[in-house]
Amino acid sequence: MKKDENEFSKLNILVIGRTGVGKSTLINSMFGSNLTQVGIGVPVTQTIRKIEKDGVPLAIYDTPGLELSDRNGSEDMMVQITELLRKGDWNKKLNEKIHCIWYCVSASAFRVDAEEKAFIQKLAERSRKCSVPIVLVLTQGFSKKRTGEIIADLRREQLPVCKMIPVLAQDFQVDEGFPIIKAYGLDELDAATQDVLPTFVREKFIEVKKGKEMGQNEKLPKLNIMVVGKTGVGKSTLLNSLFGENLAITGNGKPITQKIRKFEPEGFPISIYDTPGMELDGEHSAESLLNEVTKLIQDKMKSNDIEQAIHCILYCINTTSSRFEESESDFLQKLTVNTSQCNTPVILVLTQSFSKKKAEEMLNEIRKMTLPVRRVVPVLAQDYEISEDFPTIKAFGLDKLVEAMSDVLPEAVRDTFVAMQIVNLDAKHASAQKTVTAAALAAAATGAAPIPFSDAALLVPAQVAMLVRITAIYRIPIQKAALTTIATAAVGTVGTTILGKTIVSNALKFIPGVGTVAGGAISATTAAALTTALGNTYIGLMTKIARGEMKTTDLSTKEGQEAFKREFKAQMKAGKR
Repeated sequence: MKKDENEFSKLNILVIGRTGVGKSTLINSMFGSNLTQVGIGVPVTQTIRKIEKDGVPLAIYDTPGLELSDRNGSEDMMVQITELLRKGDWNKKLNEKIHCIWYCVSASAFRVDAEEKAFIQKLAERSRKCSVPIVLVLTQGFSKKRTGEIIADLRREQLPVCKMIPVLAQDFQVDEGFPIIKAYGLDELDAATQDVLPTFVREKFIEVKKGKEMGQNEKLPKLNIMVVGKTGVGKSTLLNSLFGENLAITGNGKPITQKIRKFEPEGFPISIYDTPGMELDGEHSAESLLNEVTKLIQDKMKSNDIEQAIHCILYCINTTSSRFEESESDFLQKLTVNTSQCNTPVILVLTQSFSKKKAEEMLNEIRKMTLPVRRVVPVLAQDYEISEDFPTIKAFGLDKLVEAMSDVLPEAVRDTFVAMQIVNLDAKHASAQKTVTAAALAAAATGAAPIPFSDAALLVPAQVAMLVRITAIYRIPIQKAALTTIATAAVGTVGTTILGKTIVSNALKFIPGVGTVAGGAISATTAAALTTALGNTYIGLMTKIARGEMKTTDLSTKEGQEAFKREFKAQMKAGKR
């Protein structure tokens, strides 16, 4: 099967189903993007819309309003679907081809009627000719037992689909007096879709899913760090300890110059520019490296793109060497002069500081030299054990390095660094707090809007966006569907006692199948207070997870949810004082 992989850049999924089967909820829960908001989508045919989002290599083809009781309408829909399936070709136009069909049937109907079965039969004939697999998704599977019975019946009838997957895309609660039915089936749908896709298309599907799981890192500006130092100073260990990723700068980099390589871990908004084998013993070697580093920094700055610039230089020196060589001092002096207009901060990192006393002595000597560096930080990046006969030397200094980098980095990329580092929770807390403040101000503006009910449509999604941002800062993978549940559950907890029934009605509108807006607008003060309390409660939760005091799975337990609600109530009361 011939294809041009370079031309293949977008995954296309056709989603079919009757009105109200929960297609939008399914798509948003699966891909973690609000792809299906009303009004987004470009008409492809009379009734089929193509839905895309900037930066996401995915296109959803949606068939709204599929009504099979109208024979003429269903036949017309089949014609449009057939035309769409024939549009792409596996050997040509890979970005236009439909790669998979999700056919959604509501399990809450307790059966798949004859009209639907006939439509699926005909669809299977058309899709088979175009080599497009069909996955039957039984949505709204509130009863696993009943959903299982439906699937068993369809298998006996040998319905011509590749897979049948029952799914409840979001947690569901009929009322406060009833237990929450936990979401399930998304992982199974993920696996089933991967299984039916060709290898090269499967890779694109995984890429789309990975973008979601990374806490929306793709939205964070790219951070570029240059690491300078001789061979063996511990650059890889330093970076891996700082970011908690296998960033090891050995053998995988893309050559940028003769001596500089660029490392870009997949799905990670950081680029590392490394100067491997930096040996300054020879004048020619030192001068050559200096010229390459200078030119790279200057060229990047000329682009006028903040995501292209070198934002910080980590100059690493092995503390065990006991001295800072004159050649290195000279290198730093010249580099600073050459790149003065670029204003690129340099942090001197004293690596492999097994002896704190020795590191302190070296630090004091360097300070006397008045080197052109913004900070000097001694670091032992990992615990070190000489032998079993000696006690383990504990790692230290990484938290100080985080503080130093947070101080010197440009504001535009500071959030990226804070989010990606795993060392300093205080830095994450401070960044998350800024997110809460900004969200509260936005919520106040929403609550003050003179348009009736405008807050009901905008407040909860804005709060969920806040939670997504905080999740990204702490780098803890939590599905967006769960965040929606947290937000709406928190509102419901205080609805009758603090905020009033109106807020509850407004919030519950966003839980599929629960209810609609009952009326009333939220005041600016109440909207801000609610958002602040929710954000602060969630920050506390993320901090506990980051410290290992609780697990993400605890969120799905009754005890975990009750604890969250209690803390949320406390935050609301504290805000009223």
